[in-house]
Amino acid sequence: MKSIITLLFLFMIVAAYGQRETYFEYKLSSNGKYYIATPLFESNPYKDNKNQCIFQFKTSDGMMYLRKLVNSATSFALKNEVGELKYVNMGNHEYSQSKLTISINDKGQVRYVIFMIAKEDSNLLLDSVLYQIYQKLQTMKLDMNRGVMEVIKEDSTSSEKYFSFTIQLYTRVFKGKKL
Repeated sequence: MKSIITLLFLFMIVAAYGQRETYFEYKLSSNGKYYIATPLFESNPYKDNKNQCIFQFKTSDGMMYLRKLVNSATSFALKNEVGELKYVNMGNHEYSQSKLTISINDKGQVRYVIFMIAKEDSNLLLDSVLYQIYQKLQTMKLDMNRGVMEVIKEDSTSSEKYFSFTIQLYTRVFKGKKL
């Protein structure tokens, strides 16, 4: 009887873990400080770098605007746990060690995100949390009137222009101001 209960218990554990979905593929960065998390649920539409642009903000508060958008998505998924992330203090900046690269199309829509999770944050930034952040970012739209796009590499076969930013996953203080 004990063996049947033990087998049944093991079966339930395997079934429970087998149904847990994985949204990202994780690879250790070349410097060993980050886990690079790339989505398994969609492919990078800009993998070939066609029509890549640079986005120049028109005013000095442009990066603060972008940081607030990213902060909104991160705090949505982490709620009160954003304080548990590992932070770096750099003069009048205080930001998380974990980062993300966000690709935005010429309409201001977030099209693709890659996460760089600091090893110290890996216990907090679980697969499901990253997925929530990703989904929240895709509902946001960057105000394209805040800057100008400059083409780096243009390809006439592709119509959608895009640009990418690498930015901290969460910023508590930027230029001496709390966000």
